[in-house]
Amino acid sequence: MKSLRLLVPLLFAAACSPSIPPLDACDPNPCSGDRSVCTSVAGVASCSCNAGLQDVAGVCVRAQSCNPNPCTGAHKSVCTATNGLVACACDDGFRDDGAGGCVADDPCANDPCTEANRGVCVAQGSTAICRCDSGFLENAQGVCVAAQSCTPNPCAMPGKSVCAVNDNVVTCACDVGLVDDGMGGCTAINPCANNPCTQPNRGVCVAQGSTAICQCDSGFIDDGTGACVRAPSCMPNPCTQPNRTQCSTVGGLVTCGCDSGYRPDVGGQCVPMQACNPNPCTQPNRGVCTEQSGVAICGCNAGYRDQSGACVLDDACDPNPCTQPNRGVCTAANGTAICGCNAGFQDQGGTCVVVDVCSPNPCNQPNRGVCTALNGAAVCGCNAGFVDMNGSCVQLDACNPNPCNQPNRGVCSAVDGGASCACNIGYQEGPTGCEVIAPPTCSTQHSTGDSYEPDECPALAKPIFPGTPQQHTYAPAGDVDWVLFNADAGTVVLGEVSGVSSYVSLYGSNGATAIATNGSNRVHVKLASTGTFFMQARPQTASAMGNTTLSLTFSSDDHADSRDGNPSVVMPANPGTSVNGVFNFPGDVDCLAVPVQANRVYQLEELTTLDVRLTVFTATGTYIPRTDSEWLRFKTAVAETLFLCVEANASSSLSAWTLRLSDSGVDDHADSRSDNPATLTPSASPGNTLTGKFDFVGDVDCLAVPVQAGRIYHFAETSGTDVVDTLYTATGTFVASTEDESHRFLSQNDETLYFCTRASSATNIASWTLTVTDVGVDDHANSRTENPATLLPGATVTGQFQYPYDTECLAVPVQANRIYVFSETSNADVYTAIYTATGTFVSQTDTESHRFIAGSTQTLYLCTRAFNAASLASWTLRVTDEGVDDYVNSRADGPVTLTPTASPGASLSGNFQYPYDVECVAVPVQANRIYTFAETTNVDVFLSVYTATGTYLAETDAESVRFEAGSSQTLFLCTRSFNANVVSGWTLRVTDEGVDDHADSRDDTPAPLSPGASLSGRFDLTNDTDCVAVPVIANHGYTFEETTSTDVYLTVYTATATLISTTDSEAVHFKASASQTLFLCTRAYASTLSAWTLRVIDNGEDDHADARTGATGLTVAGSTSNGALQYTGDFDYFTFTTAGPLALRVVTTGVATSVRVETATGTAIATGTGPGSLTFSVTAAGTYFVRVSTGALGAYTVGVAN
Repeated sequence: MKSLRLLVPLLFAAACSPSIPPLDACDPNPCSGDRSVCTSVAGVASCSCNAGLQDVAGVCVRAQSCNPNPCTGAHKSVCTATNGLVACACDDGFRDDGAGGCVADDPCANDPCTEANRGVCVAQGSTAICRCDSGFLENAQGVCVAAQSCTPNPCAMPGKSVCAVNDNVVTCACDVGLVDDGMGGCTAINPCANNPCTQPNRGVCVAQGSTAICQCDSGFIDDGTGACVRAPSCMPNPCTQPNRTQCSTVGGLVTCGCDSGYRPDVGGQCVPMQACNPNPCTQPNRGVCTEQSGVAICGCNAGYRDQSGACVLDDACDPNPCTQPNRGVCTAANGTAICGCNAGFQDQGGTCVVVDVCSPNPCNQPNRGVCTALNGAAVCGCNAGFVDMNGSCVQLDACNPNPCNQPNRGVCSAVDGGASCACNIGYQEGPTGCEVIAPPTCSTQHSTGDSYEPDECPALAKPIFPGTPQQHTYAPAGDVDWVLFNADAGTVVLGEVSGVSSYVSLYGSNGATAIATNGSNRVHVKLASTGTFFMQARPQTASAMGNTTLSLTFSSDDHADSRDGNPSVVMPANPGTSVNGVFNFPGDVDCLAVPVQANRVYQLEELTTLDVRLTVFTATGTYIPRTDSEWLRFKTAVAETLFLCVEANASSSLSAWTLRLSDSGVDDHADSRSDNPATLTPSASPGNTLTGKFDFVGDVDCLAVPVQAGRIYHFAETSGTDVVDTLYTATGTFVASTEDESHRFLSQNDETLYFCTRASSATNIASWTLTVTDVGVDDHANSRTENPATLLPGATVTGQFQYPYDTECLAVPVQANRIYVFSETSNADVYTAIYTATGTFVSQTDTESHRFIAGSTQTLYLCTRAFNAASLASWTLRVTDEGVDDYVNSRADGPVTLTPTASPGASLSGNFQYPYDVECVAVPVQANRIYTFAETTNVDVFLSVYTATGTYLAETDAESVRFEAGSSQTLFLCTRSFNANVVSGWTLRVTDEGVDDHADSRDDTPAPLSPGASLSGRFDLTNDTDCVAVPVIANHGYTFEETTSTDVYLTVYTATATLISTTDSEAVHFKASASQTLFLCTRAYASTLSAWTLRVIDNGEDDHADARTGATGLTVAGSTSNGALQYTGDFDYFTFTTAGPLALRVVTTGVATSVRVETATGTAIATGTGPGSLTFSVTAAGTYFVRVSTGALGAYTVGVAN
């Protein structure tokens, strides 16, 4: 056959290629001997062994059979004997390499994977393993289905963004540090969730961050060696000493404390406690303790008063204790009155002397540092060399010192109160600033261009005459033209160039000294000397050429430029003298001489719309301050000649002006109390009136006002002008000052006071009207020592605050143990205070009402004043007798009895009748019954419960106390308002809730609960624990659970109190280690009084071994085994064996599980989760184990497959 296969291509080739004759390398036969079989292949002869022979290492030997196997080549041990010939073939999984050898076969070469979506072939030895295509996964049924993906991440819930694909199902897991909360969300990891605390008696787990701290169980303490031992207990109570029955355990020791109402003395004995000893008053500034009916009442410290429940500093200045001369200003500091000097006075060695308002100098505005005392007030004026302009002090000479510091620009001119800087002599304005003037040169002279050429330098300048313009031409480029003229000193010269844009400069007689270089096409100046002058015209652009017109105009100045220039004299008159003038050149100043008389008022004003500045000097140059640029009104002190100068605010202005000078006469009123002011005598309403006018800037007008001691006066400025009023005594003592145009006060003496007024704005030249009214005497006494009128309870008195800080007092007789309300019933905002006859402060409030119980029969003094000291409001005071207290204040006062009844209970109502009122009732209770003591209205109250001996049982501000009575006795329920100032109604209700429905511990004979059954109950009081007894069988798994929505703790104990498990997750899953009775106890997670239902489930005997020993057998590729995870931590072990290396799968169905494959020594080969398939390989024959553990409780199947 081999020879035939070799000949076919040759015969085919011969048939297809007739042009090439067939080549037979075996003709003649070159083969001989035992190797005489010739085969021609591609024209080459191949010699093979004769029939019956076989090639062995190149030698033809007699063929043998395959037994024994002669095939010993590597991977070539398959022997076949045919016709006496032995053929050696490659082993399974290997193939001929074409060179007589064998290489490993590729089981995937022929692409054996044809199942839908399972086209990925993986060679494992000689076996082709078909796996799911990319994007597909194998499901539990072994079918490749489309794979789910986490890209993009579908997990968008906050805290739950960890995406995973398990068994082709996308699951969203909680972020690091979070755990599933059981409701689909994520919450912070509770390290105690799986109860890691398993040490005996140390089963209380406390989470500290992510760490679980195991603490001793209730009733146990750490003995210092790390063991939890039973703690000393207060049940039964070992504390039996008189008045020392309060048992507590601290650090494993039982401590016996004093009963409520008792305290330890220095000898350690429990002695009766006074309500104020020790002092319970610890609120800020409320440290004064007073015992009232056995209750501690906390009052404000000395120097403090109660204001809306807070202790605030008392007003030690009411009434004002400051009576030293000129020292009547009272300031309260820490409850103490500090007396300071009156306004206008200052302390000097302990004496209040008239204040020097200019020391220290208050004038700190820029350039306004000159202080002048004017009627007790400091007036700030401009510094020397500065003038007031529109409220700002600007330099009188803006060029002194010279602010011009730019290069070559140091010529300063005062313009608009500011400095204007021009080029220095020898420089002229140019495109880049002040450029040096080139020395005049005649070197560029030429005769072309115009008839005045050559005129390129002063030496070639041609004369020009006023009123005779000249036509010039700039040609060639760079041409300049010079002209000359003669003029006298004082001549106003205007030189101009029109046509080409030019610069014009004016020079002195030497042709080099610049007089004016304005940087424009004109110069306009007043000459200071007589002589010959030169004017230069040059184009603003050096290359410019063209025709120009040069002109010259002469004029004269109409007024002197300063007081030294022999100014014209102008006499002021009434209604006024007008003077006209013109600013003849830029910067022109025009001055006039004005004779004035002593002590007269003069007004100067500019009448046109021109914006000007007016300045007035004395003959010696002293500047008279002004407050307006175009108007000035002042009062003279002496007869003299003043000098009035006017200048335009815009220095370039050449406009006309008109000044009017008026003599306004003498001042209408004295300027101070020493100037013999006119008298204004007060009269009853509507008062006596006097008018006047502020005649000049800063004018003060004063009047003499006689007053009588003990009478109230009202000084008012009624014209509407905004003024400042000041009041002095005859000796200059400052009494008061106000800008409110109105002042009320109580006169202390018969004397003459001096009332002075001035405009709030010093420039206000306005009229005023002053009215002085004698209001009469005070309607009520100012203190308890001034024989106040009596106000009987049930009556009302009205009055009025007649002047600032007016205090009104009344005498009120009260009886012991009766409740009174002192109140102000109008809408006036007031303070009210109560004093005893000796001046002891009882109470003060700004809430317009006092409610209190009188401690004794006496006369109290009720005083009121306005909350706003300046208020002149009317008031109404009322005193009401509210009767006696409706309920006793303590258990010792014989309280009424309120007997508990079944729901809804018995109730009793009353009222908190005054601040800190306490109301008590007696409540009989029976041992081992549960009671609820509650306040059932919406009033916010404290509740306190005491025994008959005063032992304190409970206090709460939650309006309800629920407890189990330890013995049959009478308890005392007391209530008071949470807000001590609340006066309202209350209702107390006491309810007998019956007995506890279930035992509180394993020692109290709890009710039985058999597995498979349920039992319900209720938490009857706060921290109530309910227990049941549950019989269990050894090696069975159990579930103890609470099945309602109530959030509870569950705890399981043995009969000897050994803790088996505790949890707050409402279910405990465990395996009973022995047949016994366990005790399942539950309590509410929070202080709830809700119902509960307990259920016990027997999950059966553990169905599979918990360790490799006793593991249930499985057969590879055999049937599956059933199992169930029956309790938390349940391990089920299975075993299987293999004869050699294998690729295997563990397949689970049913409940979620954790799967682990182990060697016989416990080494993990593979881990995974179920239900699903876990693929792994074993490398050797042997026994292996599969461990199935809890993912959740429930049934599952497990098997091992190839």
